[in-house]
Amino acid sequence: GVIFYNRVSENRYREVCIFADGQVDRSPCGTGVSGLVALLWHRGVISESQSVVVESILGGSFEGVACSETTFGEYKAIIPEISGCAGIVGKNEWFVDPNDYLNGG
Repeated sequence: GVIFYNRVSENRYREVCIFADGQVDRSPCGTGVSGLVALLWHRGVISESQSVVVESILGGSFEGVACSETTFGEYKAIIPEISGCAGIVGKNEWFVDPNDYLNGG
C-alpha cells in the first residue's frame, strides 16, 4: 500500500492509506502510524517519549508515541506505541487443506 500524509499542526498529521486494489483505509492505519512515528523520529521532528496524533480522512485518529530508542543491527531505531479506537467490520474463517504442500506457510 501507499500512505499519503501532511502536517496539520505541530504534532498533528492527516493521512490516507491506499491498499490492495485501490481500497482506502477508513482508519489512520496503525502500521502506517508506526512508520510515520519512526520517520518523524529519524528526521528529528520528534524525540523519544514525544507523541503525534494522526487523523484519517474520515476523522478517526490514532496517537503514536516514540516510546524508546533501540538498535536494529547497526542502525538506530525506535519502538513505537499506537493507541486509538477501531471497530470490527467483518469476520473471516481460514482453514488449511492437509493435502496442500504449502500448508505450513
